[in-house]
Amino acid sequence: MNGTDRAPASSPISARHPLFKLVLALGTLSAFLLVPDRTTGAVAAKLAVLGALFFLSGGIGRAGSLLRGGLALFGFLAVFLICALLGDLLSGGNSLPFFFDLAAKSFWTLAVSLLLFETIRYTECVYLSQLLRVPHRLAVQVLLVILIGRKIAREFSRVPAAWKSRGLSARCLRRHPVRTAGLLTVVLLRTVDQGVRLETALLGRGFSGRLYTCFSARWGRADSAALFAFCLIVLLLLNFSSGIEAFLNFR
Repeated sequence: MNGTDRAPASSPISARHPLFKLVLALGTLSAFLLVPDRTTGAVAAKLAVLGALFFLSGGIGRAGSLLRGGLALFGFLAVFLICALLGDLLSGGNSLPFFFDLAAKSFWTLAVSLLLFETIRYTECVYLSQLLRVPHRLAVQVLLVILIGRKIAREFSRVPAAWKSRGLSARCLRRHPVRTAGLLTVVLLRTVDQGVRLETALLGRGFSGRLYTCFSARWGRADSAALFAFCLIVLLLLNFSSGIEAFLNFR
């Protein structure tokens, strides 16, 4: 299973215990979704936390994947905004507040997921399923989805370079949508082929419905100190969001 890992850039967070990274990711995501974005101070506090996470999780080394994820989210929200505006014009309603709330929550979820969940290696996911005693049937299904999902993402990440090497520019692809659809079909077929080879490899290695790993980790004092420090920082930033709002209004 080591060959399927996407080793994140060396960073203070990626070097910590897998359980620390899981608790940090879930706790940060919960705080971001539970605290409303009604004030500028709350938004500024969340952006400050994301800035700290960007540097502590090695985000500089993964800037490309972060940018691609942001562009994909922007495209989805743009289509959703157009549909919302058309719906308002036809029905006379006002769905923009709902759209902005959805856009904010989508942005926080994507940012935290890309910054923190990607620091958890696949072998660490298997280790966490054993450590948390997740039922093996559920654990195997989730782990296989993660494994195949990463393979699909890796396959699609190679598409732009492959098209560029064959002289296919973005302008050419926009002018020939049928040809573009055919090329994407080839990518999907390659993904299906990889899934079949993965199944064959698992059966050839004696897969019996369980996933194992030799990875092990020990929770240390550094993990406890780092978790306490970051929770304290998050609480301070979110609790003092009203103070940040007053400061920004004064400016």
